[in-house]
Amino acid sequence: MALCEVCGEKPAVKRVRLEGTVLDACEKCSRGGSELPRMPERLAAPKAVSRSFEGEALTLVPNFSKLVRNAREARELTREQVARELREKESVIARTERGTTPPIPVARKLEKFFKIKLLEIYEKKKFEFKESGDEDLTLGDVLRVK
Repeated sequence: MALCEVCGEKPAVKRVRLEGTVLDACEKCSRGGSELPRMPERLAAPKAVSRSFEGEALTLVPNFSKLVRNAREARELTREQVARELREKESVIARTERGTTPPIPVARKLEKFFKIKLLEIYEKKKFEFKESGDEDLTLGDVLRVK
């Protein structure tokens, strides 16, 4: 069971909105917030992470939409021309340029066509500076209340 993200000591039993932030909190720390329904763990994963055929977890680089748009404009192509070349819908290319996450196969096609890097291996980041010795960083680790 996860620990409270406020105090870091007790098991978190509730998901609450506390001063505009959604946190997992213990019974005592959750009193000041409004209780929210818990989201299943499988839905809590980042949306842009996907498994490739090789089994590695992939995610898009943060500025993927600008990279695609700049590469298309540098080659003086329209979205329609790119879509026709990749055998995709023009709306998929337009949405990708606006920042909507494309499916991994479409991202691979764009990488190959424009010779740009859009996908990277996803690695969950861990914090190493800790006082409580727990795996998860809590507000109690960052702020000491006196």
